[in-house]
Amino acid sequence: MAARRSLLLLRRPLCSMGTSTSRKVEVKQVRRGDSYYDSLASLIQNASFVALDAEMTGVVSTPWRESFEWDSADVRFLKLRHSASRFALLQFGLCPFIPQRDASSGVVSFVAHPHTFHLSPSSDGDYDNDDDEFLCQTSSLQFLAAHHLDFNTSLRHGLSYLSRAQEKAAAAAPALCNESAVGFRHLIDLLSSHNKLIVGHNCILDIAHMFDKFIAPIPSTMEQFMKEVHHFFPNIIDTKHIINANQTVQLLMRNKSKSLSSAFSSLCPTISSSRFHRSDRASDVDVKVQAHVDEGSSLFNSGAKHEAGYDAFMTGCVFTQLCVHLGIKFDQVLSDPSISDPLQSNVKLKPYLNHLYPTWNSGTVLDFTTGTEKPEGTYKQKYPKVVFENIVLVWGFTSVLKYKNLKGCIAKVFGPDSVISVFFIDSTAVLIQFKKEEFVKDFLALKESLERQKDDPISILHPLSVIFEGGNTKAGDYNTYKDVIACNLSKVLFKDQAEASGVVC
Repeated sequence: MAARRSLLLLRRPLCSMGTSTSRKVEVKQVRRGDSYYDSLASLIQNASFVALDAEMTGVVSTPWRESFEWDSADVRFLKLRHSASRFALLQFGLCPFIPQRDASSGVVSFVAHPHTFHLSPSSDGDYDNDDDEFLCQTSSLQFLAAHHLDFNTSLRHGLSYLSRAQEKAAAAAPALCNESAVGFRHLIDLLSSHNKLIVGHNCILDIAHMFDKFIAPIPSTMEQFMKEVHHFFPNIIDTKHIINANQTVQLLMRNKSKSLSSAFSSLCPTISSSRFHRSDRASDVDVKVQAHVDEGSSLFNSGAKHEAGYDAFMTGCVFTQLCVHLGIKFDQVLSDPSISDPLQSNVKLKPYLNHLYPTWNSGTVLDFTTGTEKPEGTYKQKYPKVVFENIVLVWGFTSVLKYKNLKGCIAKVFGPDSVISVFFIDSTAVLIQFKKEEFVKDFLALKESLERQKDDPISILHPLSVIFEGGNTKAGDYNTYKDVIACNLSKVLFKDQAEASGVVC
């Protein structure tokens, strides 16, 4: 039997946790006033890849901003754009993975350097910006608090940063900005200038935040967004996409969750826990990873899940193991000094390069190289196929409409098979998919006619009067839905959002 090489950590004892034993990883904590750029610049320059993760103040501002199967690709992008632009970053994790070769055996292993950067969501005087407000999602803050995130560290001692766009604007008025306000963004510039391979897990929102906070406001279309991200960060790997797209890895995962913690425990069992026996292991670990530790330094804390630096570390470990299952041999790939970017140039990794798993579960993948969204594997839809041209949006109705009542009153006018499906956005709005596109135009025309003759007995007794009761009901086509979503406001109820957005119906 061939000997196995294990994922190990340097100088850290095993720590008992109930019936299992978990290895602790020291994560360097970086706050305002800490010196970090020179050391990180050297690590990034020498790294084969850099794993990242971000922790933010929220993900969705209201339930109706969740991504639905009824959302077109551009609507889903608008929801992603809203999330990245309105919520703040609290932590940003970077973990350079530096290869080292054993002098006698020639075996390549990696030394990981996990860092958690605590970021200030406000300028705190470094930059005179009148727009320092940001959203917070209660459930996200509760989740982070449960995982021991120290909000005071970010708010009181977080690193400042400016995006490139903010810096350019401030250059026109130097009195509004001081060379410290740019802050943490210098490291992001370094990642970009070196064209480093960036590795994340389910990282589309992390990438969106990285662009919005450190480059410029996110463009208005998904295609332009992907084009500009690819310009600054041309080499990105999403480990969740590899897990979804590679059948060998799926078999190893044994239909388990594809979350980062699940992938870490399944693919890197020796490093995540010692409770696994050989029969339980998803794989025989073939890459050695050592976590760098500075003995006696007060800047290091034991990492834990959902701390940005530790999640970046887990992501990088998962990636090294995925490379093994893709048939990538680090001993060979990293042996040619003439190749400056051996991993992103590797023919076995290229099919996954710049393919990011979207936040929405639609059976697609975002190709940042071409700026397109394309199918990924098999996907089981919960609803009939959505034809956006056949959809009408209705909101502001006064009565508590049920699916059966709504479909029934429409069927009396357009026929029993006229409605394909109905989706309630929330208690105040609904999307209705008709069988034919002309039914959308007929429905909207009928609504206008009934409103003009609202006091007419025929209008009062009309089957659709249940929907239009009260005179506050509004309706539009799918483009109207898109216009409401595009509005940057965040009202709790969809009907209030529609009113605030000023859509004309």
